[in-house]
Amino acid sequence: MDSPVKIPYQSFIKINRNSEVSIYMQISNQLINAIQRGFLPFGTKLPGTRMLSEMLNVHRNTIVSVYEELFSQRWVESIPNKGTFIIGKDQYQFLESKNLQKIQLENYPKSTGFTFKTSNILDNPFEYSNCEYIFNDGIPDIRLTQVDQHSRIYSSILKRKAHKIGQYNQDGSECFKDNRSKYLNLSRGLPISKNNLLITRSTEMSIYIASEILLSEGDIVLVAELSYFSVNMIFQKAGVKIKSVSIDNDGINTEEVRKICQQYKVRMLYLTPHHHYPTTVTLSAQRRLELLNLSNEFGFIILEDDYDYDFHYDKSPLLPLAS
Repeated sequence: MDSPVKIPYQSFIKINRNSEVSIYMQISNQLINAIQRGFLPFGTKLPGTRMLSEMLNVHRNTIVSVYEELFSQRWVESIPNKGTFIIGKDQYQFLESKNLQKIQLENYPKSTGFTFKTSNILDNPFEYSNCEYIFNDGIPDIRLTQVDQHSRIYSSILKRKAHKIGQYNQDGSECFKDNRSKYLNLSRGLPISKNNLLITRSTEMSIYIASEILLSEGDIVLVAELSYFSVNMIFQKAGVKIKSVSIDNDGINTEEVRKICQQYKVRMLYLTPHHHYPTTVTLSAQRRLELLNLSNEFGFIILEDDYDYDFHYDKSPLLPLAS
């Protein structure tokens, strides 16, 4: 076994004191990585806690926590009156076969050892900013969230003996879907039941599912200029042809929609009638009727994205076309 003093631990253990990862976990992860890469041979005796703490310039209790972490993950063993040793090779093979350790490295590889397809859906056009004031394309200010009020409501519900949090099946919470359908009946004028609902995690997921079911490669989809970036990417991923339609003060131009339908077989019209993106203009009542008539005449699907309906400025929110 190598002497613990001869091993230059400082060369492969780097501590980032500004990291969110605790120092003892940084050291633990890097020691595990060194064992797996062969920098620390099997059976090597590790330095005492005081010695290693002096080498790495950390508190002794930090190294005590490191050794406890390594021991709990079975990377080291403690032999009375001898010290702490890295496990033997036979023990490592057993540990590896059980897949008990998932390494969390600070400096994870920046590239893979294999090729993969890129996706424009995953491209993020937004840049991170820590500025005090952020101008975006309509995302609500999360700092206005009434966290205390939400916390009280959640706490109150969970304390009830009759709460239905645990009542769940693979189709989702029946209680949630039932209440959601009633809410949509009252607020959006949709005559639906819980059986008409599909709960997803985001608008993008909903539109992706709809595009997979309703669209085929080469189909023509109409969108209002400029339309929502993520939705455009989803449609492009589906292999459809996107044609944009201009917007005026009354919303999407229905005359342009008619002309395009006379030239091409349109499969779908994606629409945000309550607030056209990004101008937020509302589709007028006359245009709504014209679009419904055009849909009946030319047989295209209207995919209505009723986002932001609860953010209204000078009047009550209009009901969706589906109502």
